[in-house]
Amino acid sequence: MAKKTEDAAEGTVSKMEAVRQTLAAGIEKPQEAVSHIKEKFGLDITTAIFSSYKSAINSKKGSTPGKRGRKAKAASSIDSEPRNTASSHSASAGNGILLAKEVKALVGKYGAEAVKGMADVFAN
Repeated sequence: MAKKTEDAAEGTVSKMEAVRQTLAAGIEKPQEAVSHIKEKFGLDITTAIFSSYKSAINSKKGSTPGKRGRKAKAASSIDSEPRNTASSHSASAGNGILLAKEVKALVGKYGAEAVKGMADVFAN
């Protein structure tokens, strides 16, 4: 903690504070921000450090720069409106992979025991 008080007395700014002020100035691109921090505060930081601090600042604010990864699936075909069963059954009947995926979706929704019970209805 002594370091912070020494820095405050000397008038220097920490790297994190420099990143905060740079972001507040509207500079968000790492290359531009690094050069801005070097000019304004005389601090040498890398683009990786800037990006790391920026992420930490944004996560504390609760904002994310953008969601990554796959988008959530829409409601499964089981939940959605009725479909043309003749065409969907013929497609899945010829393709075991599609059929397995549909069974897996049923198991995910209703549980393995319930799906077994459903299959038993057709077997008898």
